Amino acid sequence: MTQDGRPILIVDDDAFQRRMIRIKLQTHGFEVNEAKDGIEALEFLEQQDYRVVLLDIVMPQLNGWEVLDQIRSRHSRAELPVIMMTARDTRYDMTAALARGANDYLTKPIDFADLNRRIDSCTAAAAPGAAAIDQAATAGGAEDTHRDLLPHIAEQSLAMLDNLLGNLPGIVFRAVGDGNGNVHLSYQSDGLQSFLGHSWTSVQHVIACSDNRSRDALNRQFRSKGRLLKPLHAHFPVQLPNGATRWVECHGKPHRLPSGETVWDAILVAGRPQSSERGDDHGHTPVSDEAHYRDPQGYVHQCTRCRKVRDFRNDESWERVDEWTQHMPLQTRHTLCAACAAINEVATAG
Repeated sequence: MTQDGRPILIVDDDAFQRRMIRIKLQTHGFEVNEAKDGIEALEFLEQQDYRVVLLDIVMPQLNGWEVLDQIRSRHSRAELPVIMMTARDTRYDMTAALARGANDYLTKPIDFADLNRRIDSCTAAAAPGAAAIDQAATAGGAEDTHRDLLPHIAEQSLAMLDNLLGNLPGIVFRAVGDGNGNVHLSYQSDGLQSFLGHSWTSVQHVIACSDNRSRDALNRQFRSKGRLLKPLHAHFPVQLPNGATRWVECHGKPHRLPSGETVWDAILVAGRPQSSERGDDHGHTPVSDEAHYRDPQGYVHQCTRCRKVRDFRNDESWERVDEWTQHMPLQTRHTLCAACAAINEVATAG
C-alpha cells in the first residue's frame, strides 16, 4: 500500500472504535487524526488536506450524512475520498451512501484487512466517479470471494461435526418426513463401520436387519410422534450377518421446519439384551420374548390400573415389565387385569 504523506481522518463519536481503527492504520504506516463529531471533523478539514475520511453516520450534532454533504460541496470524490462506516447493513443504506457522494461503505464491526483494501482502492482513483466504480467492483469481488469460501467453510464445519459425533457411542442421524408419511435420511455421522461390531452402509441398513414388526412399529413412531412433536424411543433386535442378535435403541426428537416438513434428530445406540432369569430390584420381570405378551393380532393387553401386561402363555398371568412397556413401540389394548377388576367391583358395590 503506497503512502502520499497525507493523514487519514477518522470521524466517530465512539472513542474506542476510533482508537482501534487508528492503531490498525498506524501499524500500516499511516498518519491518523481523530475527530469525535461532525463539527470537529469540518474544523480539521479546514486546516489540512487528508488522504481519505472514514466517516461514521450516527453522530451527535452533525450526523455523517450532513458532514458528507459539506465535504462534497467543497471536494469531489477524487479529491477527497470518503468511506462511510455504520452498524446498519442494508442495501438501501449502501446505495444511498454512494448516491449521496460517498466513495465506499463499510459495516461495523470493521474488517481491518478489508478496510485497507478499500482505502487503497479509493485513493488510487484518478478521476471523479472512478472510485465509486472501483468500489462497486471491489465490493463485488469481496462478495464473490465470500461466496467461494462458503462451500469450504461448510465442508470444514461438517468435518468438525463428524469428528465430534464420531466419538459418541452410537450413530447420529437426521431424518425428514415429506408430508406423505415417508421418512428419508438426510444426514448420518461416521461410526457405521464399527456399530455393533459390524460394518453398515447406512442407518436404514441397520433398521432393515430388524424384524418386520419392529420396522413397522418404528415407522409408526416416526409418523405419530412426528405429528405430535413428541420424542420417540424404540428398542428392537437386529440380526447380524454372523447370526447373532443385538438390541438397538433409537432415541429421537422431532421439530417442524418453516416449510412444514418434520425433521427428526436422532441417535442409534446399542441396547441391553432383554433376557434374564430374575426380576429387577423393583420386582419387575424382564422380557425374554415379547411374543409372550402379544395376542394373535399383535396387541399388548395392559391393565390401566396397575400397568401390568398379560402373559399369553398363561391367560391368568399378568406381569409388570416396565422397562419394556415404557420404551418399546407397542400396539396396546387397555383393559383391567382380574385383580384390578375385582377391586373395581368392590368399590362400586360399596
